[in-house]
Amino acid sequence: MRFIRANYPYTDFSTGISPAVEKALGEGTSGNTLILNMFNKGSVIAGSIASAGGAILLFLDTSQAVVPVKTIKDAFPLFLGAMADTMKEQFKINAKYSPLNNIEVEGRKIVSASARLENKILTMHLMINVLPAKDVDNGFTCLEQEVKRKIIDSDLINLARGTIESIFGNTLGIKPGDLTEIEKSYASQLQRVK
Repeated sequence: MRFIRANYPYTDFSTGISPAVEKALGEGTSGNTLILNMFNKGSVIAGSIASAGGAILLFLDTSQAVVPVKTIKDAFPLFLGAMADTMKEQFKINAKYSPLNNIEVEGRKIVSASARLENKILTMHLMINVLPAKDVDNGFTCLEQEVKRKIIDSDLINLARGTIESIFGNTLGIKPGDLTEIEKSYASQLQRVK
């Protein structure tokens, strides 16, 4: 599985990069992909949450035998459950999968997810609250608040790798990579359209 480390603003990522990777995977010009995207500046997520955080994004071809889920209904508990278990082990926090699409720590949301399945391509966006968000009620928490220390890039890289390895084992072989020229071209076209 290709692993890409990125720093795109949330809007650029969601309107350009994500659909470009999806399209290339669907066409067979790229493979299954794991992206760790860090948002350096506050981003508006879910309509109102201003957050400096990160996202673990998965792009999977469900027609491949190695991919253990074929539906969104099965994807949420598998991926969010694996991430919650990885967070428990790595950060020593009481992270739990909360149906349908969240991970919570003692009733407060720390990860929210969305998924899309089209033409057998599963796209999972796992949004991680890394830093405290402004103007958010007590229904949310963040990694730094829970672990009581600064979260660094390697923490999130290990979270991404640990989550994937707990689901797939070593069958996918996570390898560093970058966007292909085709994906960059698609992303550029999509950015011009918005």
